[in-house]
Amino acid sequence: MNIKKFLLFLFPLFLLVSCSNEYFDFHLKNQIFEQKSANLKQELEVFSAEKVQEKQLEFYSTPDKNVLTKLTDLIDKAKKRVYLEVYILTEKEIIKSLKNARTRWIDVQIILEKNVYWAWNINKKAFDSLTASWVNVYYANNDNYVFTHSKFFVLDDKYVISTWNMSYSTFIYNREFLLLWSDKENLDVILNIFDSDKKWEKKIVSNNSLVISPFDSFSKITTILGSAKKSIWIYDETFSDETLKNLLAEKKKTWIEIKILIWDSKKITSNKEDIEFFKKNWIEIKYPQKPFVHAKAFLVDNDVMYIWSINFTTNSMKNNRELGIIFRNKNINNDFIDIFNQDFQ
Repeated sequence: MNIKKFLLFLFPLFLLVSCSNEYFDFHLKNQIFEQKSANLKQELEVFSAEKVQEKQLEFYSTPDKNVLTKLTDLIDKAKKRVYLEVYILTEKEIIKSLKNARTRWIDVQIILEKNVYWAWNINKKAFDSLTASWVNVYYANNDNYVFTHSKFFVLDDKYVISTWNMSYSTFIYNREFLLLWSDKENLDVILNIFDSDKKWEKKIVSNNSLVISPFDSFSKITTILGSAKKSIWIYDETFSDETLKNLLAEKKKTWIEIKILIWDSKKITSNKEDIEFFKKNWIEIKYPQKPFVHAKAFLVDNDVMYIWSINFTTNSMKNNRELGIIFRNKNINNDFIDIFNQDFQ
């Protein structure tokens, strides 16, 4: 065999060997993802309102600049790590505290959405400023999720799950909610989410307390709303998913009290159609001009509560990276009811 024929013989073997690991890795990852999807589907089939746990959580609401002070204090007192995954980061006090944490040699890592809707470069200033201060900042992967719209912190061994972006309007103008706590079960899942999002890995993680888009939020939301026997009180910026709208219309026919607070249709014109739909179906809906309704939360039967980053849109539930928490807590329920009644009036 001459050298030319020998090389022609070796070349396909080289390609096979060099590509095989990548090929098998790709298919192994797909198999793992599909298996986890099947496992999650089985878990969701047995999920019910009765499985929702009592959770001891700290609850905060805005508009209230004291909440901004609370959050910066937590960052300033962190001793080992500060992780943030958020859709928008423009609040100067938060950015300052993140930079200061890095000067104390704290592990500071941030994941930001690169393509914010209608304002594609809104996070660029924060990204550049923090990177220049040696903070590890990453843009989310838009191939995995249409938007990384989640809003959470990890501060040492505590976690924060909220409805808000890290912007000035959050603390001054918007109705928003924040939950703070430190149970290990949720913390481990949140750290897993953060790590996979940082590495651009599309990973399925879930538990009975957390609500995670795009993997289980739609199923859990419809399950809990469908379980309502007395009342459903909802905050949401926008509400366009047809399945959820029709579900609420059917629940109203069974004489369940349904109240919705939504962002003013003068600010979000698409809300006008949804407002008309709910009014036609005898569902009470209001859209106050102040405070701006950016919160995403609901309370069912004065018992089970959701607080999250998820809007009631198909995209939020099925295409975005989102995070929320579902729980029982009578004290928080009572605080929520007081705030809701104030805004509804």
